[in-house]
Amino acid sequence: VKMDIEGGELWALRGAEKLLREERPVLVCEVFEQLEARSGYGREDLFRLLRQAVYEIEPLSGVWSPTIVARPK
Repeated sequence: VKMDIEGGELWALRGAEKLLREERPVLVCEVFEQLEARSGYGREDLFRLLRQAVYEIEPLSGVWSPTIVARPK
C-alpha cells in the first residue's frame, strides 16, 4: 500500500489497524517532518504505531522525499 496523504498517514493507519493486523500489507509512505508538524504528530508516533503492529521500518533509498517501507515481521 502506497500512502501519500500529506501528513495524514498516522490517522489513516489508526483507522486501518484491522487491516494491518489481519492482512499485513507492505506499506510505503512519506515521512516529511514539515507535514507532521501541520498534522499534530511526530515521526516517532507513526513509527511507534507500526512497531506495535509488528512491522519492520526501513528508509526507502533513491527517492526524492523521505520515505519509509514498513514490512510485517
